[in-house]
Amino acid sequence: MPSLFSRVSDNSKENTYKIEDKYLPDALFLFIGTNDYSNIKNPSMNNFVTGYVEMLNKIVKDYIIYAGEGTKIINVCDIEFNEELCFNVKKAVNSFSYAYKFVYYV
Repeated sequence: MPSLFSRVSDNSKENTYKIEDKYLPDALFLFIGTNDYSNIKNPSMNNFVTGYVEMLNKIVKDYIIYAGEGTKIINVCDIEFNEELCFNVKKAVNSFSYAYKFVYYV
């Protein structure tokens, strides 16, 4: 996911989405991971959590620098869809949010 964050679409080249040129919202809602857990074999906890934390790092590095810490990053998960997914998202957010108080899990 971190490699796709800076693209207008998944078929675009990296850095085609210029964050500094866009409207800066009060909150970013991330509802990510459902496709990873829709397959026969789910990713390992370590691979998913590591990738999710990398994505959060990229968002903070590339986005929050323009928006400031006033923009909240809210990570959403539907436990009725997949309990393992939600556990791993929460684990990633918890390991990340100790340094950044504007990152939440709901």
